[in-house]
Amino acid sequence: MKHILIIAYKFPPMGGIGTRRWAKFAKYLSRDGYKVHVLTINYQKKDKVNWLHDVEGNDNIIIHRIRAGYPLWLMSLSSNKYISFLQKVINVLLKKSFFYIDIAQNWAKYMLPEAKKIIIENDIKNVIVSSPPHSIAYYASYLKVDLPNIQLIQDFRDNWNDDVPYEYLTTFKFFWQKEKSVYMEWFTVKNSDIIVNVTQDITDRMSSRFKEHKSKFITIYNGYDKDDIKKLKFVKEKKKDKIKIVYAGGLGLGRIKALELICDILLDMQEAKRVQFKIDIYSSYDSSKLNPKYIKLLKGGIVNFKGLVSPKEIFGIINEYDYCLSINSPLYPYAFGTKVFDYMMLNKKIIHISNGGELSKKLKEFGQITVSYNTNEIRNMLDIILNNQLNNLKLDYGEFNLENITKKYTELFI
Repeated sequence: MKHILIIAYKFPPMGGIGTRRWAKFAKYLSRDGYKVHVLTINYQKKDKVNWLHDVEGNDNIIIHRIRAGYPLWLMSLSSNKYISFLQKVINVLLKKSFFYIDIAQNWAKYMLPEAKKIIIENDIKNVIVSSPPHSIAYYASYLKVDLPNIQLIQDFRDNWNDDVPYEYLTTFKFFWQKEKSVYMEWFTVKNSDIIVNVTQDITDRMSSRFKEHKSKFITIYNGYDKDDIKKLKFVKEKKKDKIKIVYAGGLGLGRIKALELICDILLDMQEAKRVQFKIDIYSSYDSSKLNPKYIKLLKGGIVNFKGLVSPKEIFGIINEYDYCLSINSPLYPYAFGTKVFDYMMLNKKIIHISNGGELSKKLKEFGQITVSYNTNEIRNMLDIILNNQLNNLKLDYGEFNLENITKKYTELFI
């Protein structure tokens, strides 16, 4: 049995969508006959939304947990508002001082010796590094310097130095900080064998910046996992008296603007049309931050904030809705929100709001509704839904099946 090593600072039981990709790939790689070693931090808290069920109890997945190099108690905010406030203050102070790049900036002294030990003891040839935090990618590049015979694969979930958290004067207040970050990215690309991006848009951006290393960049998408719905019971749909729309995910980075545009149009509608809609939001967003003018929609049961639910619950919930809403941040039109793959797996009608981007093009090819952050386009979209002009779709989304996507990874291995 071949052994492989995955280095991932964030991994279950830590929550957040960043832990999903390699929890899923680790599971499918273990089924393909690999002994999967995961090197991660010793994060003990079980976050509400996590993918631990994909990796625990699997003899072919060995999780090595080491010190984080960052205070673990600062990584998840307390429910106590005073403690939460203190955590935020300390995080900001650390970001402005010792951890100006990211929270993994002090991890090298724990990660590198342990990774090297795992590689040598298990004769590992293929090492995969999942980032962000991006400093992990940089530190892991020194494994290639010390062990030149390994194949080092960097899995970039997000782009690096052309991203807002790495902008000079926006986030980095000193030029030497930006200079350091740019050097780290260059060193990482130079000393890695393959750079995997989650969208072709990001691959193209990276290739244009590192033209001399263009051949290293490839795209391997995120996707859906059919295991997630194996126990889901599909009931025959009943005739509905409402048009039910669901959104599941974050509303930060400007995504709330899409919902506000929808709410503005609903407020302008005649009452008879408006009450036909029921929009449920499963998110951690605090609805009290919304403009008071939307109270009418919230109290009238037209727009409802439901809070986060676990991955095991969300599929049954999504399946009850007519339409599933997908929103890309105005800052990141090139991103692929992973929840859209769950919508695909359940063969739902999808409404996607984004200012262009690769996902918009893909969904348009599948006959789904795609609009930009534009009042007229969103108004037309709601009219289409009211008039039931989008037919039921039976589509083949096989290219986004994680079982198939994992094979693209195994084809890279030496």
